[in-house]
Amino acid sequence: MREWLSFIIKITLIIIIAVVILNDVGTIILSNWQSYTVADEIAMAAGCCYYLTGSVEEAQNVAEDWAVQRGVNLTYFAIEEDTVTLTIEIPKKRTYIIRHIKFLENILPTTKTVSREVGSK
Repeated sequence: MREWLSFIIKITLIIIIAVVILNDVGTIILSNWQSYTVADEIAMAAGCCYYLTGSVEEAQNVAEDWAVQRGVNLTYFAIEEDTVTLTIEIPKKRTYIIRHIKFLENILPTTKTVSREVGSK
C-alpha cells in the first residue's frame, strides 16, 4: 500500500511539472506567433490608410491606434517607396518559470519588425 501511495505521488508530481512546463512553453510560442500577426495587421492597416489618403501622418495615426488597441507599443514607423515598415514592442510574458528564472527574460523576443507593401492584401 505504501509503495502505491509513493508511486501515485511521484506520478502526480511529474504530471504537474510537465503541465507547468508545457503551459509556459506554449505561452512563449503563442506570444511569438501572435506578435508577428499583430505587427503584420498594424502594417496592413497603415498601408491601406496610406493607399487611400496618401498621408503618412494619417497612416501613422492609424498604426498608433491599432497598436494601442492590441496592447503593444509602436516604436518605429516609416513609409518609403510604397513600403510600410514598423517595429512594435511587445510586453514581456510573465510565466511561472520566467518569474523564477530571471535570465530567461532576456531570451524572449521583445520587438517585432515587419515590412509590407502599400495596398497589398
